[in-house]
Amino acid sequence: MNGNFENTKKPEETIPYDSPKELANFISRERLPIDYSLVINDNTKVIALGESHMDSTAKKEVKNSLTQFKQLKFTHLGLEFLGTDLQPVLDNYVRGKNKKDEEILLEHFKTYSERDGELYLEIVKEAISLGIKIVALDLPQKEKDYYEESNTIELQQKRNPFMAQRVENILSGNKEYRVITFSGNGHIQNIDEGTGSIVVNLRDKNISVVTINFSGRLIEKGYPYSYQGPSISECVQSAGLASEKFILPAQTKFPEINIPFDWIIYLSEK
Repeated sequence: MNGNFENTKKPEETIPYDSPKELANFISRERLPIDYSLVINDNTKVIALGESHMDSTAKKEVKNSLTQFKQLKFTHLGLEFLGTDLQPVLDNYVRGKNKKDEEILLEHFKTYSERDGELYLEIVKEAISLGIKIVALDLPQKEKDYYEESNTIELQQKRNPFMAQRVENILSGNKEYRVITFSGNGHIQNIDEGTGSIVVNLRDKNISVVTINFSGRLIEKGYPYSYQGPSISECVQSAGLASEKFILPAQTKFPEINIPFDWIIYLSEK
């Protein structure tokens, strides 16, 4: 299943159905192993990974997947969780793993997830060990604070184009460069809801991007995009797949699997 999987079309109209069995059969039939070579091609320049900041499973998956990304010739990891004002701290940490720099980074990561801040730091350490260059994507903190105090929508309208430009700047450095971005799901949607998605900005520049939503076990009834019928988790359980993790297409006829991304990765609790 190689080819260009990126999808800029609007999600298909959802189709009601009577039984969760249809969705369970679809999941059993269409799921792919978590092998990122199946969802990119030679032209892919960016793979955009999106999480819920409160979920630890996505962070663990990203860390564990960095070895394959390295094998697929991804050269840079861009993180929403660091503003450009922290790039010097990050660079100094990469050079010497100074304890003070580590404490600064960890303190900042905990502003995104108090419980899982350490996992962001583990991702950084793993990337360093593999020789993947780490880039802070977000606005400097003072600029974020300024917009957040006055207008949250304006903040997002500034952040997403800024982060997209950071990625574009990386790619312009060498035609062989490929970038992984890791951010909240809302920053990498295939559609522009008035805040200028990172992905929309990049695709407007004809940069090939694949988007992946780490929703997994968090997709329960009513969260985040389920409108009717059984949740994905219930159907995964009925299909006997609750302990597995796999990739599914993100835009289908099913209301539970019809979101503005290219792919969903289902992550079990194990």
